[in-house]
Amino acid sequence: MIGGMEGGNLRMTSSGQRGVWLLALCFAAGIGGGHLLARQTAGSGATEAAVAPVGTDPDAPAAAPPPVNTTPAAAATPRPAAAPLPPRAQPIAGYYDELAARATAGDAAAARRLADDLYECATRERQLDMAERLLDPDRRGPGRRPPPDASAANAAAPAGDDFADRRLQAAEHFVANAVEAEKRCAGVDPAKISKSAEWIRQAAIAGDLEAKLCYAIAPNEWNRDVLSPQWVDWAERWNGESAGLVREAFEGGLPEAAAVLSNMYTAWQPRDPRPWSGRLGEDPYWAYAYGLVAQQTLPPALSSRWAETLRGQATRLSSEQIVQANAWAAAARSRIRFQAPATGPAPDNSLCGNVRRAGAR
Repeated sequence: MIGGMEGGNLRMTSSGQRGVWLLALCFAAGIGGGHLLARQTAGSGATEAAVAPVGTDPDAPAAAPPPVNTTPAAAATPRPAAAPLPPRAQPIAGYYDELAARATAGDAAAARRLADDLYECATRERQLDMAERLLDPDRRGPGRRPPPDASAANAAAPAGDDFADRRLQAAEHFVANAVEAEKRCAGVDPAKISKSAEWIRQAAIAGDLEAKLCYAIAPNEWNRDVLSPQWVDWAERWNGESAGLVREAFEGGLPEAAAVLSNMYTAWQPRDPRPWSGRLGEDPYWAYAYGLVAQQTLPPALSSRWAETLRGQATRLSSEQIVQANAWAAAARSRIRFQAPATGPAPDNSLCGNVRRAGAR
């Protein structure tokens, strides 16, 4: 699984190749199960009652936009400045209790940090598995070899083989991440490690925008024990919270949330790498309206890709619906102060950082 630690970073030379590589590695190990979870748990209440469905009849008027929080930001009660987080180089056991107390009291940054740290501990073995598969994709059977020597394999790679070079770079980072995790996670009780899912949810509820998106569209990454009785309760709760949290991330200014919402209103297609597609049911009007915001707030490379998507979506709408969607998107851009999108060589290579970048596609 990608990330789990800020120290890792997959370097790509092409934005298109980067997207394919990120999605393949990010979802193959678990996030892809989110689509199955959505279809197993989503019922008639999956779409929020406040959002009236828009029919595909070209002559039908567009429905009213989803309700938004119109309370001015200045009217919100300011929160006290959070205390600094411990350096990541420190062992987690040394500061776990302190951050747990802060997170329980509503400190979103502390909850997010605990979620990231414990996810790192929980996925250490997977980091080694991913490295081994990258270096020896034909290997099968039980048992584990010693951690792969990525440097030796890199030296033996054919000159000029760009794909092999990227694969070996990724394997090197996976191994380095696993080694670092072993040091940082020493002494952390397994019961605490299993709580990473609750901490990311706590961070989302406390206001961390990336955590809202990350919890909402990567549920199976945080709670991987799908055979446990507790997973059913987890899935039911997630099903009732996820769409609202993505909307909150949108209202908070994450441009990637606009892309996710557009995909949530787009019918899922086989082999679609985005497991959240179709989450809210097919609705061409809102798929187009949120797609407009994504196209206008994401980086140029993604913007051109979204422009092509929008051209296809527009064929299913009447001219009146297109005008209304454009007006709604313009009002949203005026009302919401969108953050700079997550792009390029990522300073945040945590799970949530990678999920946010993947959500823009």
